[in-house]
Amino acid sequence: MLYRRPNSRHWWTRFTTPDGKEIRRSTGTETKKDAEEYEAKLKRELWHQERVGVRQRHTLAGSRGAVTG
Repeated sequence: MLYRRPNSRHWWTRFTTPDGKEIRRSTGTETKKDAEEYEAKLKRELWHQERVGVRQRHTLAGSRGAVTG
């Protein structure tokens, strides 16, 4: 789910990973379209880490609370 916090120009994301962990973090983007892309990529990477056991060796663009491997 994407949302904006009061007094923030950035979009934030909140969702639950396959193993039940809640993720909340800033996307670091000001447009909803960019936030949607960030959220989709983050979910995809976390799904692979949890379900397939694949850990990414890179970070998401901009490294805003990025998932690292």
